[in-house]
Amino acid sequence: LNGETISTSLIREKILSGDTEKTRALLGAPYFLTGKVEHGNAVGRKLGYPTVNTPIEPNRIIPHTGVYASAVRVRGRLFPALTNIGVCPTFTEREYHAETFILDFEGDLYGENIEVHLLTFLRDEKRFDSAEELIMQINIDKNQAIKELKDKTWQELGLN
Repeated sequence: LNGETISTSLIREKILSGDTEKTRALLGAPYFLTGKVEHGNAVGRKLGYPTVNTPIEPNRIIPHTGVYASAVRVRGRLFPALTNIGVCPTFTEREYHAETFILDFEGDLYGENIEVHLLTFLRDEKRFDSAEELIMQINIDKNQAIKELKDKTWQELGLN
């Protein structure tokens, strides 16, 4: 690709570094995680940002921890979303997982399989000193994700 040899090592390196653009170019589509939605601690709901929690499958590469503008495939339909990959350090740390706030979606997805496509890396995961600080940052992240995805079609992002 542009004179560079595509290899699994290079793809793995780009996923681990959070380089979503290069990963998408190398794979021809965004890197994605699949999983069955599990019950979490309901912290997102209490903060005004209900999330779906999905474990990261064994033997999958755990992407760079942090927040991503993403797309979630639910029941065959794509939705814009905001995804945190990591351990959620502000409250009780958990095992590595994907925690996703799906924009423009309401409903119960517990037990359903979803795909979380990582489109743009926004920032590293970090611990906040209060719930209020976290809410302020989520607002910033949400607005940035909307801005990143605003003028793009799913096809442009490698999704159908």
